[in-house]
Amino acid sequence: MDVVAPGMRGDMESAGRIVVVSADIGAGHDTAAAELTRRLRRRGFVVDRLNFLEALPRPARWVVRRAYRGILRWLPWGYDALFALTSRSRLSVSVLRGLLRPLRGRMRRSIPPDTRVVVTTYPFANQLLGPLRRHGRLAVPLLTYVTDFVVHPSWLCEGVDVYCAVRHAEPQPADDVALTLVQPLVSRALASSTAVGQLPARQRSGLPPDDRLTLTVADAWGAGEVEDTRAEVAAAERDDPASLVAEVASRAGSAGVDDRSHRLVDSVGDAVAVVAALLQSTGGLR
Repeated sequence: MDVVAPGMRGDMESAGRIVVVSADIGAGHDTAAAELTRRLRRRGFVVDRLNFLEALPRPARWVVRRAYRGILRWLPWGYDALFALTSRSRLSVSVLRGLLRPLRGRMRRSIPPDTRVVVTTYPFANQLLGPLRRHGRLAVPLLTYVTDFVVHPSWLCEGVDVYCAVRHAEPQPADDVALTLVQPLVSRALASSTAVGQLPARQRSGLPPDDRLTLTVADAWGAGEVEDTRAEVAAAERDDPASLVAEVASRAGSAGVDDRSHRLVDSVGDAVAVVAALLQSTGGLR
């Protein structure tokens, strides 16, 4: 994420402290935060990582983690319903913001006074920090890196200075949001593995050099209809990968390359390098 807010580059050229706010639900938000932290520290910044869930009372923290995982595992339709509700009704996001209001002071006190920028990789953190920024209780710029494929309304809050998103993360038409397009926060290990090319990666994994392989990806908890997705991939016509992606991407499950995915588990870079199509069901690990 090399793009910064207009007028900020001069202030950020020298080392300083940056606070990155994420959440340890699954792994996608934390993985993006970890890669951003690594890049910023290489540039000489002091980076503090804050876990949004740590701002919650302990019982609420436990409930959020268990409830989220339980919905994904046992009631996946509940996740769709929640996503649809917050997409169609701004009131639901306002209610969430109101519920988080008592935690604003605690979050503000957790940000060191010498902080120069706050960056979030978790949408609910915006609902907590945005009002602080809007009312002047957070005196430094507030940026967010959208880890989803769309800018869901739960990311949007007055007070956020800059929304950074990858190319295809577009807001809903009703949302007047200016996006700053950035490159995905891909780790160096992944980039270096894929750079070697498909054939060497297949040779290392003992995979046939000419077969068309497809990678299906979900979140760190394996959400999605994994077996159904792999069955659809196996049955699809090999000469039409575009229609295949359109049909089953929304139901893609946990990572797997063909029936020999166990050979690639130690190298995510190789897993991406060897495939002809990638089916992604969530923001996931970029």
